[in-house]
Amino acid sequence: WQNYLSEAIRNDSEFKFGKKNEAISLCLHLNSDNEIKVVTVEGTIMEGDVTFGTAGSDGVVAMLKEAHEDEDTKAIVLRVNSPGGSVVASDYMRWEIEKAQEKGIPVVVSMGTLAASGGYWISSLADKIYAEPDTITGSIGVFSTLFSFEKIYDWMGINYDGYSTTKYGAFDFTAMDWPEEFSDAFKAATDSIYVQFTTQTAEDRGLPIETVREIAKGRVYSGEMALEIDLVDELGTLDDAIKYVAESAELEDY
Repeated sequence: WQNYLSEAIRNDSEFKFGKKNEAISLCLHLNSDNEIKVVTVEGTIMEGDVTFGTAGSDGVVAMLKEAHEDEDTKAIVLRVNSPGGSVVASDYMRWEIEKAQEKGIPVVVSMGTLAASGGYWISSLADKIYAEPDTITGSIGVFSTLFSFEKIYDWMGINYDGYSTTKYGAFDFTAMDWPEEFSDAFKAATDSIYVQFTTQTAEDRGLPIETVREIAKGRVYSGEMALEIDLVDELGTLDDAIKYVAESAELEDY
């Protein structure tokens, strides 16, 4: 950027005479020791690397770690544009956000078009949440799925048999009918994650758990509606979020 601007100043009369001071000022800002790191969570939240359409937790966690380990970082703005995804991957991101906050680095969320379910899971603990008026957020809910192919095996005439010294040692949920105990355990695990989601939302947002339970249940809200029920703090853009952290930290250049 500095090379680009220097070349522009040398070769362009508008830069030479009209915008030279602006260009020099921008160069100085690029050299500033006050950095506001913008970390983007774009796409479905899954384990692994960041790819097109996927906010891989390995990649996002690495960016967050790089940000909070940099001594020049004065704040982190998390730009979330995600429909959610894996609970495990979302938790990896939350843990890294908490590490930044434990160091005294403020984390502000800027919601894009969509910040729902897992997108809200990673947003709720932020020091401040900005949403755009038409952002779709909320969706505080959990669902779990497992594939089962026993009817296909029956259709193909494939039999499944075996021996185990324990009741479910040889149980294969993809090939056998689910016993009631297995279904109950699977449902209990899903319910447990839902309780965690509602509880952490209540704690993060300073809301009564009864209020969160009422507005949860997988419901989605526009940014304007989310502001009314305290799921977000303010309506604004990414630029607004950056300006807020700069002003809060009293940064003259960043």
